[in-house]
Amino acid sequence: MAILQTKYVDVGVYTIYGTVLTGFISTGTVSNTQNGSSDVNLDSVFSGADIVSFYHSSTSGQGLSLSLSGNRANGTFDTLKIGGVSFARTSATHSYNSSNNRTTWTWSSVSSSPFGTTVGADKQVTWETTSSTDTTPNAFSFTDKTGNASTEQNSYAQITGINAAATVSRTSGGATFAVASTSTTPSSSNFGTSNTTITNNQYLHVKQTTSSTYNATLSTVMNVGGVTDTWVVTTNPAPGDGTPENYSFTGVTTALSTVAYAATQITGISQTITVSRTSGAAVFAISSSGTTTPNSSGFSSSNKTITNNQYIWLKQTSSSSNSTTLTSQFSAGGVSASWNLTTVAASGSSGTGFGLRLFPPTGTIARLDTTDRTARVLAVFTGTLAAGGSSSTFTQAGFSSSDTTIAVEWQTSGDPQYVTLSSSGTSLTVTRANDPSSLSNTYQVRIFRV
Repeated sequence: MAILQTKYVDVGVYTIYGTVLTGFISTGTVSNTQNGSSDVNLDSVFSGADIVSFYHSSTSGQGLSLSLSGNRANGTFDTLKIGGVSFARTSATHSYNSSNNRTTWTWSSVSSSPFGTTVGADKQVTWETTSSTDTTPNAFSFTDKTGNASTEQNSYAQITGINAAATVSRTSGGATFAVASTSTTPSSSNFGTSNTTITNNQYLHVKQTTSSTYNATLSTVMNVGGVTDTWVVTTNPAPGDGTPENYSFTGVTTALSTVAYAATQITGISQTITVSRTSGAAVFAISSSGTTTPNSSGFSSSNKTITNNQYIWLKQTSSSSNSTTLTSQFSAGGVSASWNLTTVAASGSSGTGFGLRLFPPTGTIARLDTTDRTARVLAVFTGTLAAGGSSSTFTQAGFSSSDTTIAVEWQTSGDPQYVTLSSSGTSLTVTRANDPSSLSNTYQVRIFRV
């Protein structure tokens, strides 16, 4: 008989609802010497284990109970002795409670307390083995790995606390394994899936070539002398795996009944992905250019495929109502983006048609008192707007943006959705922005006095 570890219990007595508990629970002390200071460590039996409670209950059927911290195998010691009285481990019920991370052995048939009932009495306790051939190791663990698909991942753990060779087996999973005397990874020829043996302080190496599936979790359970640990390999997402980088469409403001376009580039993918319209009415096409609008025949609402660096083009004829925002939602490889199209009157104002109409400073009803007035041109301004985007500001004496006797009409030779007119004080500004056209265009602004 070999003694693994010796402790002393300075007996405490605790009574609750008529049940008398004697030993170490809420009271009492566990130490390494008689009347010594508290030390609940039981490392020589189970590495890293502490005694949580160790007591006898006077209630029939509860008997003697020993609880340790952590998940501990039902092994290592064969006999527990308290004050010279032996209790076989195999006679106890072994259980693990994951909620409080405790392992408990219970000898339910022990009717009288081996600790006695004298408070402060010291009882020697030993954990013993019947021989020196214990093959149950201390707990071991592998370090989980993360790697790219098809990259070999290796991990190892040192096996300690056994006195004789223990059997190593793979319980589940696809990893291969080898036994070595060092932490240096053995040669590939040493790895296999057949059971093998390991002795104290040797290293168990585990190796796995991860699957070609990205974002996969692969688990392998290894068993050494009845003690198990799970090794997990998580594969990385591959670059450009079909999920594009963020993309977005630029919102567009366009005159009534004018066709509006928007384009965005898809990047960061290494394979073809699907583009679909998930809501809205805009039609779309796929193009290799972000400046040349595809032919009308290429636009539809049907799903399409796109490859890296190509462009999604959207097209929509606005409704007949001005000051309306039309939204269409698109998905490229599962990533969504919205396109907003806002309609305005053809002249760029809030009117509902062409021609000159006068409105009071507030309200939406056109003025009807202009029939006896003569509208005359106060000034005309013309100029050129560069390709892509530019602006031009001019000032007209007698013009005021708040003057209700002033009216403004303007037009451009290019697509009006990319050109805006604004005013401040006596100044007006024509601005061209985000226009994909590579050509310059001209503008004309006419100011009327009525």
